[in-house]
Amino acid sequence: REYATMGKSNPSMFGLFSKGSGSKGIEDELMNLKLAAKQLQRESKKSEKEMDKSKNLVRQALDKGKTDIAREYATMGILHKKQSAEYLRLAVRTEAVAAKLEIAVKTQKVTSSMSQVSFFHPPLPTLLTAY
Repeated sequence: REYATMGKSNPSMFGLFSKGSGSKGIEDELMNLKLAAKQLQRESKKSEKEMDKSKNLVRQALDKGKTDIAREYATMGILHKKQSAEYLRLAVRTEAVAAKLEIAVKTQKVTSSMSQVSFFHPPLPTLLTAY
């Protein structure tokens, strides 16, 4: 029976609407995105610290005259630097998605609150005779 739904889009498959009705699931996903962005920023800082450690190890190895070991430490430092930049890139993208989702949630709330308000419009002839 699983093959019957293949190829069809299922929003609950991605976890966006699986946690409840309406925007509650979306709000949960919004919070998860914000937390993920913060975690990515923390990982970036950790990678920068590892890069600094590698720099210090390179200096120590060069002071001892071990150029091969210094080259290995330098390679590791470069990898940590690239990894840090990649984490920051992902954090920015995640924050952008979270911002768009937050706007969608706010728009949905405003739309639902506006639909509950009923406007009284007097008939057109009454408006014309009043002036």
